[in-house]
Amino acid sequence: MLSSINLKYRPGPGSRVAPNGSSPRIRTSSWPCNTVTTRGESNCGSLNRQRVPLVITSFRISEILFAPGERSGFLPTHRRWKDIERATFAYGYGLTVTPLQLASAYLTIASGGLRRQLSLVNDGAVSEVRAFEKKTADDVMRMLRRVTSKGTGSRAAMDAYTVAGKTGTVRKVGEGGYEDTRHMAFFAGITPAVNPRLVGVVMINEPKGKGYGGGAIAAPVFSKIMAGALRLLNVPPDDLDEAA
Repeated sequence: MLSSINLKYRPGPGSRVAPNGSSPRIRTSSWPCNTVTTRGESNCGSLNRQRVPLVITSFRISEILFAPGERSGFLPTHRRWKDIERATFAYGYGLTVTPLQLASAYLTIASGGLRRQLSLVNDGAVSEVRAFEKKTADDVMRMLRRVTSKGTGSRAAMDAYTVAGKTGTVRKVGEGGYEDTRHMAFFAGITPAVNPRLVGVVMINEPKGKGYGGGAIAAPVFSKIMAGALRLLNVPPDDLDEAA
């Protein structure tokens, strides 16, 4: 059974946070379906009018998942979606999610397409509903593993453990539109990638310095936190070549 880790969010200047201090909503390029070709195909299937709503709504990003005070994400009514919207949704534009909802989406992928109930207590009673086919989840997992082995998430990699995940970097919204110098950096990931035990999301608000991207800032934090958590849970290494 997959375990969970809570990563707290500390708002910075200019952050869009609910008045009661609940979870922020973010536009995220860490969305698992984020590769689109000029023919309108993505790594989550053809972007047709019927498939896109089913795939995206299966993650329940516009619903309250967990507890009072949590914010819902935002997903436009699919009847109004334009062709360009279906394409931009695939790489995280036009919708918003909270870090918890993003983690829940990755948990569904790690569970082979089974959407599992979130809980603070590990009492063994976890309800689950199939959100999409296991083959779809396995295909996305393979893509996410390449992100950490050959892509922008290489700094999330760990000795002896495989990692699947996605980096994300977004510009913050100011009074005049998107800001050029204010960002949020993300890394959402799963480890071990073969038999997953942990899912985590790292979000860094307005990182300072030259390296402000998710791969440069958030991915190393994910690697350090998860490496320690796996040791505490006594999870055996699954990347024996790297361990050697």
